Amino acid sequence: MHRPPSEHLASPRAYDQAPAGALDSLRTVVFRQTLRGYHIDDVDRYLEQVAVEVDALRGRHGQAGTALPAVPRRSAQRPAVRTRAGDGLTWAPAKGWAVVTCMDARVDVRSLFGGVGPGDAHVIRNAGGVVTDDVIRSLSISQRVGRTHTVLLVHHTDCSLLAITDEEFARDVTRESGCRPSWTAQSFSDLDDDVRRSIDQVEASPFIPRKDSIRGYVYDLATGNLRQVEGKAQLARTARSGSGAPMWGGWW
Repeated sequence: MHRPPSEHLASPRAYDQAPAGALDSLRTVVFRQTLRGYHIDDVDRYLEQVAVEVDALRGRHGQAGTALPAVPRRSAQRPAVRTRAGDGLTWAPAKGWAVVTCMDARVDVRSLFGGVGPGDAHVIRNAGGVVTDDVIRSLSISQRVGRTHTVLLVHHTDCSLLAITDEEFARDVTRESGCRPSWTAQSFSDLDDDVRRSIDQVEASPFIPRKDSIRGYVYDLATGNLRQVEGKAQLARTARSGSGAPMWGGWW
């Protein structure tokens, strides 16, 4: 049984005399409590309590001419999610998917492919969603230990790696740090081409045992659509078969 986070957080009334900016960090403070072992439901209940009390505080501050920021309730912040071991979730994803995508904060993996919830997929993220040695390592573990069978490679529009080059980035890092990085940024100038390259890298790896279902997509941040992109080997197979249909829906 976890103790409620209110035992370790200052009372919401402590913010009564605080400047308006003090409440901006409230979500961060509460989130840190979840990392210390509190169950998210306990934190949600505490956050609701805080929101109620801050509403009252806002009225008093409002009379004094000081605006307080809104405190988001759970419904505005995220859906309620239960992830206790008793809920039947295991390390092996229920859908058998491993998703490789960008670390860009605008890419909400939960909304992709009709909805990816807790326990559904392994999610591997890095800058650009590019296939690196470490991504191959993670995919190999995902398939051999987690029994995943489908690899979903997702790039997105307006990616920051479209705006840089490997050499420029390495030069900037070298100038600032005094050391040239042993790795490259793996920037790219064409989304489709890099998705194809990613597919081909996974297909060519001897460490990935299941290669029957490797699929690449470009996620449009403006529309929320996923457009499928086939790898070079996949295009060749499609041409030989005479079928121009994508393997898994052109637009998701």
